[in-house]
Amino acid sequence: MLVRLFSLVSLFFINNIQAQHTYPIYGGLFITGAVNIVSIHSASSQSVRITNYSDYDTTINLTANKSVDLMMYKKFFTISVGSRNTILKRTLFALSSKPITITTQNIWGSRANETKLTGLGPSGSYQSIEKANCGSQYVLYHPKTCHDSYFNSGQYSKTNVYCFTVVAFDDQTAVQFDLNFDTDLGRKFSKTLNKGETIQILLKQPRGKLHIVNGGKITSADCNKKLAVFSNNFGLGFTTGLNYYNIDKGVYPFDGIEIEQLHPIKSWGYEFVVASEGKSHVGNTYHLFSYKDNTIWINGKMTIIDRDTVIADTVFYKPLLIQSLKPIAITQYVSGAKNQSAFGAPDDKVYANVLDFASIPPTNALTKEISVPIPTLVGTNQMNRAVVFSPGNNKIEVNGKSYTLTKKFGTIYWGSIQNTKQDVINIKSTSGFNGYFIHTKSSDTFDISDQRAFAAGVMTLYSGWDSLQSRIRVNKQGAHWYGVDDTGVAVACVGANTNFALEAGLRKLQKITCYVDGKLASQSADFDWKFTDTGKVKITFNYEFGDYGCDSGVQHSVSRWVKIYQNVDRTPFSDTTVCAGDTLRFLSNKDYLSKVKWFSPTTKVTCDTCRTLTYIAKPNAKSKYLLTIQKPACNNYYDTFSIQVRDSLRIDVAYDSVYCMVDTLRAFVSGNGGDSVHYKWLYTFNGDTVQLNHKMKESGQWTVRLSDGCTKKPFVAAFDVYVDTTQLKVDALSDTMCKGMEVFDLNAVNVSPKGGKWHLDGSILNAVTSVRLDSLKTYPQQLVLNYLYQNIKTGCTFNYADSFLVTDTVKTTLGRIDGICKETKLWDAPVAFKSSSTSVWYSPTSGLAIDSMGRINPRNSSAGTFKVNKHSKNAAGCDYQSEGQISIAPAVLSISGSLSITSGKVPLLVNFDGKNSISGATQYKWLFGDTKQSPKDTAWGTAVSYTYKDTGKFYPRLIGVSGGCRDTISLGAVSARLLSTSQLGENLTVNLYPNPTGAGNEVILKIANNKQTRNVTIYNSVGSKISSHRIEKGQQQIKLTAASPGIYFIEVEGVRNQVRWLVE
Repeated sequence: MLVRLFSLVSLFFINNIQAQHTYPIYGGLFITGAVNIVSIHSASSQSVRITNYSDYDTTINLTANKSVDLMMYKKFFTISVGSRNTILKRTLFALSSKPITITTQNIWGSRANETKLTGLGPSGSYQSIEKANCGSQYVLYHPKTCHDSYFNSGQYSKTNVYCFTVVAFDDQTAVQFDLNFDTDLGRKFSKTLNKGETIQILLKQPRGKLHIVNGGKITSADCNKKLAVFSNNFGLGFTTGLNYYNIDKGVYPFDGIEIEQLHPIKSWGYEFVVASEGKSHVGNTYHLFSYKDNTIWINGKMTIIDRDTVIADTVFYKPLLIQSLKPIAITQYVSGAKNQSAFGAPDDKVYANVLDFASIPPTNALTKEISVPIPTLVGTNQMNRAVVFSPGNNKIEVNGKSYTLTKKFGTIYWGSIQNTKQDVINIKSTSGFNGYFIHTKSSDTFDISDQRAFAAGVMTLYSGWDSLQSRIRVNKQGAHWYGVDDTGVAVACVGANTNFALEAGLRKLQKITCYVDGKLASQSADFDWKFTDTGKVKITFNYEFGDYGCDSGVQHSVSRWVKIYQNVDRTPFSDTTVCAGDTLRFLSNKDYLSKVKWFSPTTKVTCDTCRTLTYIAKPNAKSKYLLTIQKPACNNYYDTFSIQVRDSLRIDVAYDSVYCMVDTLRAFVSGNGGDSVHYKWLYTFNGDTVQLNHKMKESGQWTVRLSDGCTKKPFVAAFDVYVDTTQLKVDALSDTMCKGMEVFDLNAVNVSPKGGKWHLDGSILNAVTSVRLDSLKTYPQQLVLNYLYQNIKTGCTFNYADSFLVTDTVKTTLGRIDGICKETKLWDAPVAFKSSSTSVWYSPTSGLAIDSMGRINPRNSSAGTFKVNKHSKNAAGCDYQSEGQISIAPAVLSISGSLSITSGKVPLLVNFDGKNSISGATQYKWLFGDTKQSPKDTAWGTAVSYTYKDTGKFYPRLIGVSGGCRDTISLGAVSARLLSTSQLGENLTVNLYPNPTGAGNEVILKIANNKQTRNVTIYNSVGSKISSHRIEKGQQQIKLTAASPGIYFIEVEGVRNQVRWLVE
């Protein structure tokens, strides 16, 4: 891509860009005439301001998804050795409204024009970290490489010693330095920087002494004022030991520029994967740095290291998984081949130009997409390679092309993908990835005679992660390890020491308290605790940061649940004697949190995953086993036991196969083998557990089960038996017969199967075919009949028995009916007392008025209890007599009622008074007959009052209730009128006939001399309206019908008195 180089104008300022994102760009050590390539990429079109807030300020316009390369003179954003320790505005800042990606290539060379470089030399590159992802606290880390001044002498070497650069984003940023190596300013000092200002600190001339550059701490006193820190070195390859003279000059190349923007301590991590890109003959080196005393695992192998320790080693094709208890930083160092003869593939020579490093992100720092701009000004045939790590997903997309990561390390897929696209590499993954990126110049510039890294570099494929959220480690469990739940429920063991540690990154902690289940347990960030009971408890650490953090002095808290399990508590296996051929199963324990290992030195059985040991015993064998149980946070458990095998178990049985109903088993059963002292027998018949004396009622299968407490699989013998289950079917005999039937013929009784014989009264000597009923000595008499049948095929005999009573007269009891009120006019017997057409009802006791149909008139009967009988004879000549009892209660009601007045003007107040001439508690209900006020025209009480508010004639009634009996009387008429006599009712003659009458029959209501249209209303005995009728003027009569028996009252409009109507 042909790019345009913008002029370096110090007087031109761009003010119209609203900067939401700020990216620092530092060019390394100043070299006269040298340039850097700054490559910028944006996913959207926008304008970007680039300035050092001093003598350089310009703007560029970016097109979406197009990279721009800027050839920048070092003098605008680098500091020379001579200006070390001097505060200058010598860092560029890219200001944008939307996110961008910036890479910088530090090249020891010069430019011929705006688009061409000349005199290319060693180089290195890095990706800028946005201000938002920078921090206020840094610890220096750099690969374990030598500096040029270690090996050479003279001004050239002094110029290219190790240095680091600190950049401020804000005014009045106080920076504190606490270094592990000597500088011109000492090891501990402070500087105050304003916005855009830069200070570069150099390692003091180290000849004759190996300085430790890792571990120096750089802190902003105000954590809201962030810093950017760059590490820079002109390197001579890597050392083969602690002696800095042991430089392997045979490694190609051995000379290059190493530059990287460092990540703040908040971005250090606990777990990393490192791998070689596969193009280095000697492999690529990784460099691990720990700022604190630490425990490190490399591919599971644990190493304990002191603070400020650097581990450097070579990684070839097999990746390494590096885990730690405390945060660490890891850089990946990429170097070329040993010599020209070691080159294999054609592109090996290209990658031999590389000598640079990049920070490796931890496994929990993932991005789903990144576009990295590649400098194109160094050649036209660049070879680029991305080394990608993708946890849990092997699909990845590079510049729109799908790739499958074929290599896998645990659950992390990885691969090395080559790309020749010139200006940008875009990588996408649906689940997230990280890694590093290698770029080189064109392959035609390779020169084996000059062993220096030309126009190449290594960059991180992700930046700005934050890995140091607080965690509680339990029993040294890792924090922030991929696939490890470091926030969920942890486990501990009763009686064993459980270690709890607060993992809050690299910052200084103070005022630490830890509570276990709400109780103060420790004031240390790392302590041991011993639980005494199982359960689930909450562990809470409270703490403050004691450094310059924004939240220093603010209490923080982190909690985690711990589930406490019982220690391995089991009864050891005893030496066991078992039976031959049995399958033995030994359950180690029921706790599936534990790991189990079985081992037998005699049978050579070994299993590391078996919860249960299964072993098939061989006759007379003897085996020895060792069980080991390992449970998280618990002590190991060991158990040793032996197994002795007996002879096999068996059963011998002899038996009959044919049986009659309810026979018991006839068999001889014996056992052999096994442990005869502890024989246990179990018998089942058709699946049901029984005893040997079980009475069989069906054919089926017997099983005999023998166990001895030793054999795990009992011996079972099974055999079938046949049971004769012939079913006799005989018609049931009548329960009662009578003398009048004379003879009962047994041949008329249906039986199946036929061929059997009848026997009377249990006698089996003489068979009978009939029974005389009229010649018995006594009556009534109970007779028993048996039908006996024998199956000639099986010899089994079957018996059917039945009985019946022979009587002179068959008597039945009807029961008793109590409490019939004497006030009842007519009582109809219930169904059981009803008479058939051939039956006659009568009472042997006088005083009960009963007719032949069983109907009783209580009013005409005396009070008391009476027998009632019903007599009949059936077609067979048997007499039947039914007997019951009827109880007539004494009369409790003889009511009367009086009215204080029967006529008068409205409103007419009438006082009502009720009496019962028979002593007893009586309730009175008054029905005033005032239909216009219904249903409010009723009242309860002995004496009541009622006011008639309308004119007319009213017919009040009285209902008496006592002892469950009731009676109703009419009280005559009440006339309510106005002052004139013309409002009084007429004195007409009203007749009703026939009266009484039957239910459903018609009656005639006749009104003599009727001269007007009148309403006729019918009420029942409680005053409820039943029906309404109308008689026209001049009409003398109408017909009425009542469907139900009872007492009714007929009211004729204009007639003073009501007519009482009895319906039976």
